[in-house]
Amino acid sequence: MSILWNVFSALIGGLIGSVVGARMTRSSMLELQEREFRQRGYQALRALLVELEGNENLVFNMISKSDISLRSRLRRSIWDSQLPIIAWRLEPAQLGIIDRAYYNVDYLMRDVPTMGHPPTMALSATLQFLKEAAAMVRHAAGLPELPKN
Repeated sequence: MSILWNVFSALIGGLIGSVVGARMTRSSMLELQEREFRQRGYQALRALLVELEGNENLVFNMISKSDISLRSRLRRSIWDSQLPIIAWRLEPAQLGIIDRAYYNVDYLMRDVPTMGHPPTMALSATLQFLKEAAAMVRHAAGLPELPKN
């Protein structure tokens, strides 16, 4: 009888240990995946900020140098490629601010002949939208605000 009891105890102990170990492994794996996803979201926001600020500088130079040819250097690849991750990190209103800026960037990239001469109004509006989007992304990424010029 004691042999049977020892076998039964070993089986129950092994089963309980397996269940507890599996739960702990599952919990730590889910936590690790969540942490990695948050990190990717943070990285996507930082990359988007670099793209927005680069576009902002280009549009500023288009205005100050009256050089519309710089439009070929405008970019939207981070916005397009990282949108699912960025959308997870931001509220719909915040996404709308960024989308409005990229709508104008897209307009500058494609429709220069229809902007009029000089295209100052379209450029000025785009510059303002890019500044607003960059400030919002900077805040969402937890980065400090840029000093006011």
